Amino acid sequence: MGISRDHLAPVVNQHLDLLFRQPGRYFARLLRQRGWETERPISTEVRTYWRAALGAVLLSQAPPELPMT
Repeated sequence: MGISRDHLAPVVNQHLDLLFRQPGRYFARLLRQRGWETERPISTEVRTYWRAALGAVLLSQAPPELPMT
């Protein structure tokens, strides 16, 4: 991930790691309890979910495109 302020990179990475790790544990427990399986590793599933969710938020908050000239 590119971060323009180097001193913030460790903080951002730590929070993203936490965001991915905690739901992963919950998801793993839920899969075990229900006897479900996934084709991909749980970490991949969780990262895919959060990337899609965060991407949707960023897109919804983006300013409208400027007209093409």
